[in-house]
Amino acid sequence: MSSWDTVENRIKIDTRFRLNVTDYISKIYSTRKKSILPWDINTEDVFEMLQELKWDSEQKFVVLFNFEFVMCLLKLGVSPLRITYIAPSQESFIEVRDMGWGENGMKSILFDLAIYKRHKQYKKWKKYLMKKLENKTDYIVVGNIPFTINKSDKYTEGGSPIKIGNDFVTLINQLSIDGSAVYILQAKFDTKTFKGEELIKNPNLQKIVYHRKPIFDNIAWSIHTCHVLLESETPTNKFIYSFNDTSDEIKLNRMKPICLGRTLDDTYYLDTSKKTLGNLWILGKKYLNQLDHKGDNKVITTLGSYKNDDFEWELDSSEITTKGQWKVILPKNQSGWAIKIAGPEYSISASIVGLVVKDKQTALNLKDWMVSENIINRLSKIRSSFVNSKTAFSKIELPDGLI
Repeated sequence: MSSWDTVENRIKIDTRFRLNVTDYISKIYSTRKKSILPWDINTEDVFEMLQELKWDSEQKFVVLFNFEFVMCLLKLGVSPLRITYIAPSQESFIEVRDMGWGENGMKSILFDLAIYKRHKQYKKWKKYLMKKLENKTDYIVVGNIPFTINKSDKYTEGGSPIKIGNDFVTLINQLSIDGSAVYILQAKFDTKTFKGEELIKNPNLQKIVYHRKPIFDNIAWSIHTCHVLLESETPTNKFIYSFNDTSDEIKLNRMKPICLGRTLDDTYYLDTSKKTLGNLWILGKKYLNQLDHKGDNKVITTLGSYKNDDFEWELDSSEITTKGQWKVILPKNQSGWAIKIAGPEYSISASIVGLVVKDKQTALNLKDWMVSENIINRLSKIRSSFVNSKTAFSKIELPDGLI
């Protein structure tokens, strides 16, 4: 096996090449409406991901969606005969099939929103892709996977966004039987797929690189991404966790419970023998638009400014979550710095997180500790979404004797 020489291949910062790729891709996407993955990525970031892969001249590549990976592989000397491109739109599929790429031996497989809808029942779309790839499992997989299908797209049904990212992780493991892959995915570190056998506990996982420097120009700032490197030559119980804006890294034992944060200081092993804020966490059952504004239950709806102890509440006839209990309260969605105390006369709505304790003094002690430890800021570094979920709170251990 050989790897790309990181000195000779300083083409990753070749401005002319980058501009040529950007210009070419803009021409093959006159519209993004039917594309399953509309985001573009800088070739410099692509080369950063590819340079650690090991390969030989006989191996074949599957490129998922972003054509920038195809262009960079060709620049690195990979033959078109050894590249199969999974195209996210009819335009990009036709570009490869009918233009010079296909004539030189590159294969293209269409997987756009229309095809996803046609095969989505029982997740038959994975079987569709495997069949198109002739059910082979000897590829090196590179590229970028979709995270969700937008609920408002005309090719999908209504309701919540459809999450398909985890299914692509499973598919990639099927395709790369020798364990070689490097691909971008959403940094949802707390999902079962990420924490389980598919990724962190996969012995082929060599590295996770968190993108503190965003690699997509037009992605929502609330969506966090990373990329993973897998290869099977040297499987161990450890993998490297690093960042794309610094050389800092840490080697972690995949067999221990891990909290991956956005800095090294916020990355640590969890002590499962200790109580956490997650042990106190509870959420109301009714959202604001579900409250009936009658009855005698005072339901907390919003917390307001962190500068005072006041909060807003509405009446409801049935919401009694945490009624009769002292609690420290925070917003469910991260919005400000408010941490407050509510007495047993109040319930909480589904917009409020309650940390239930035995009495008023314990609530005061807990609030003071959370403020002094800047828990809101800590949560922002370890959450994988905007939600102050039980999973996120379970990563913050309570000091002995506080509760």
